[in-house]
Amino acid sequence: MGCGGDDDGTDPGVDASTPLVDAGPLECADGTTRCGTECVSTSESRRNCGACGNACAAGEACVDGECGVLCPSSQTECGGTCADLATDRSNCGECGNACGAGQVCADGECAVSCPEGQVVCGGVCADLQSSHANCGECGNACAPGAVCNAGHCEITCGGSLAACDGACVSLATSPDHCGACGNACPAVAGGTPFCSNGSCRFECSALQGDCNGIATDGCETPLATDVENCGGCGIGCELADAVAGCSAGECVLASCDAGFDDCDGAPENGCEAELATDALNCGACGTVCGVDQACVRSTCIAAGGGGAGAGDRCESAIPLTVGTNTITWEAATNDYLRERASCSTSAGLNGPDIVLSYTAPANQALTFTFHKANSASSATSYAPLLVSLVTTCGDPDSEIACLYASTLSAAMQPTDQVVVPAGTTVYVHVIDSGTASDLPPLPNPLTVDVTATQVACAPGIGGVVGNTQTDVITNIGTVTADYLAVDDEYFYVGDSSAFFRAPRAGGSHQDIEAAAGLTSSHLGAAMAIHGDDIYMVEATTSSTVGSRGRLFRISRDGGVTWRIEDYADFFPIPADDFRSAYVYGDKLYLLTEEDSTGVSTEIWSVDLGVTLDDTTRFVAAVQERVLSPSSTPGMGDCNGLTRDATYFYLACVDTTSTDTLFRVPVAGGAPEVMFASPAFDINSSVSSTLRGGDTDADGTFDVLYLVGAASSGDFTDTVQFVCEPAGPSPTLSTLANVTGMTGGLAIDPATGALVTFDDSADEFVVIQ
Repeated sequence: MGCGGDDDGTDPGVDASTPLVDAGPLECADGTTRCGTECVSTSESRRNCGACGNACAAGEACVDGECGVLCPSSQTECGGTCADLATDRSNCGECGNACGAGQVCADGECAVSCPEGQVVCGGVCADLQSSHANCGECGNACAPGAVCNAGHCEITCGGSLAACDGACVSLATSPDHCGACGNACPAVAGGTPFCSNGSCRFECSALQGDCNGIATDGCETPLATDVENCGGCGIGCELADAVAGCSAGECVLASCDAGFDDCDGAPENGCEAELATDALNCGACGTVCGVDQACVRSTCIAAGGGGAGAGDRCESAIPLTVGTNTITWEAATNDYLRERASCSTSAGLNGPDIVLSYTAPANQALTFTFHKANSASSATSYAPLLVSLVTTCGDPDSEIACLYASTLSAAMQPTDQVVVPAGTTVYVHVIDSGTASDLPPLPNPLTVDVTATQVACAPGIGGVVGNTQTDVITNIGTVTADYLAVDDEYFYVGDSSAFFRAPRAGGSHQDIEAAAGLTSSHLGAAMAIHGDDIYMVEATTSSTVGSRGRLFRISRDGGVTWRIEDYADFFPIPADDFRSAYVYGDKLYLLTEEDSTGVSTEIWSVDLGVTLDDTTRFVAAVQERVLSPSSTPGMGDCNGLTRDATYFYLACVDTTSTDTLFRVPVAGGAPEVMFASPAFDINSSVSSTLRGGDTDADGTFDVLYLVGAASSGDFTDTVQFVCEPAGPSPTLSTLANVTGMTGGLAIDPATGALVTFDDSADEFVVIQ
C-alpha cells in the first residue's frame, strides 16, 4: 500500500496464496489515522486530506492536511488556479495583471486584438475598407462630408451600405455599427466581438472558452491550463494515483502520489507502479525482483515456497519502514540466535528466529518497539521475546543493541535507541524466549513500530569517533582499569593497588607504583595529567584523613623522575572521597562520590602547575558547587565528571534512585537531567567513565563518551556516546562493544581516539 492509502493494496505480480504482508495494521502509528481498513497520513492523502473521506478535487494535491492546487512546471499558481503567464489574459506576465477589453496576452504582454479584416492603426482596430480616419491605409482620413467606401473616399455610399461617422459600412456585419449606426459590439474578455446579420456575437480566442455559457463574462475559461476544461469545455484531466495538470490544452502528469511512480513513461495511465509491491519496479522504476522473489515494502525478498520464507534468513529479511509495520513471517528454523544474548544469559531460545531489516536514509536515531502477545499462563503477562540489533546480518559481534522482554514486561516493549549513519542497514533478529506454558510464541502477524529521528552525528560522523578497534599489547600483569590517561608517549592504567604505563606503540610496561614508591595511601580511583605534571587522586574519606592527603603530584617531568607531593588542602573537609578527576584549562576538577541519604555531592577545583616550597606548601582547593540530593533526585554515588565552557557533566549511579546523566550549568543554575534509567545505565565502579570531545574547538562538547550499559542488561563492555550534549535534544546510543572491558576511558589528545583497557587480555584498546 502506498503512502496516503490511495490504492487497494493488491499486486497482480504476487501470489495471493502466500501472504507476506497482512491486509492492514492492527493499529496506526503516530502521524497516521485509521480510515476504514487502512492507516493513512491525512497530511498527504488526496482521498483523506485533513480528515477521513475529505477528497481533493482534480488537479489538487494534499499538503499538510489541506487541498491545494499543484501546477505543472510551465505554469504558476495564481489565486488558486494554474496560469500560463505568457498567454493568460487575467495574469499576463505576472499574477493579477489583467489585460483590458479587446486585448490579448502574447508572450506575457497585453496587446490589442483586432477582428478578422481589421488592422491596428494608432492603437485601435480599423477596417481600411470603411474607416473614415484610415481609408485604404492607416492615417488616410477622408475629407468632411465624404465617406470611405471599399478603401476609397467618396461622396455617397452605394448598394446596401450606410454612411456612419463618415464611412460606408454594412449594418449587417460592422462591429462598430451593428444593425444601426453607432451600435458598437462591446469588447469581450478572452474573445473578439463580431456582427452577424445585424446582431452582436463573439468568438473566443485560441485556448479560451465560454464554458459557463454566460455571455456577459465572455470567454472566461483558460483552456490552456484549466484541469477541468483542458483544450475544450468539459474535458477534465484525471490520472490514476497522480496529480494531473493541464498545459497548452493537453493533460499532463504534474506529480505522483507518495509510493507510486510513472515507470512506463505513459502519462495517460498515471503513476501505474506501486513501488512497495511491484516486482518489476521494486522501490524504484526498473528494479526487477528475481525469480522466486516478491517485492515487499519496496524490497525484493525471497517469496514463500521458493526458498527461504519471509523473514527466515538474511537473504529474505523483511524490510521495515518508519511507523507501524504489521508483518506476516514464514520463518521455520533458528538460524542466528543460537547462543545466549548479551542482555540475558538465561533467556530461552525457542526458534524460529525472524530477520527484519531497516536501512537509514539519513543519520538517524532509531527505536524498534515490539507488540507482544498475551501469555497463555496469565492474563496480566505477555509472551517473552529476545531481540538483537546488528549491523552485519547473523553476526553477533556486530550487535549494537539487545532487548530481553520478559513475561512481566509491558505489552509494547522498545529497544534501546541506536544511532546509525546514513545508508546503514540495521538487521533485527527476533526470537521467542518463553517456555511451553507461555505459548503462543511470537505473534504472526508481528507488529513492530519504527521510530526514527534525524541526528547531527553518528559513529564516524559529526565529530564522533568511528568504531574500529585496535589492540595495543603491553604484557601488564593483573590490574583493574579503574582509571586511564594518555599523554604523548604513554598509556596509563591503574586501580587502588596497582599503577602502570606502557608505550603508545606497544612494548614493555613500567610499574609506576614501584618506581615512584606509591602505597595504598596514594593510589585511588582517579588520576590526571597536566603538561608534564602527573597527579594521583586518593580515594579516601574524611574519617581517615582531614583536609590533606587527597591529591598527590607524583612527577613534574612526565615521569622521568618521581617525587610524591601532598599537593592540595581541602577545606571544608569534603563529604566523601573523590572518584572522578578532569583537567580543564589549568584547573583540576574533582567530584565526590557521596551516596549517603541527604548528603550533597560536591564539585571542587584545584589550580595546577604550582611549585610547592617552604613558602607555598600546598594549593588551597575551592569548593565550586554543592548539589543537594533532596532537590535533585539521583544526585548521588557520582563517579563520572567532565566539563566544557558551558556545563559540568556528571554520571551518577545513586543506589537509592536511578542511574542519571546530569549537566550542570557552569555559570550557575539547577542540574538538568539528560538521561536516566532505564535508557541510561553506567558502570558503577569506574571513575573515568565519562569523557567529552570538542572536535570543532568552539568550547562546547560535540559528543560525550561513557562506559555504560543498555537498559536491558548490565553491559560492562559497552562504550556509548551522546550526540550534541549541550543541545536541546541530545541522543544516546551505543558506539562499540569491547571484549573484556570493565571500565576506564580516556581521549587521546593527539588523535582524538578513545582509549580503554581489556582486563581479560591486559591490553589497551584504541577506538577510532
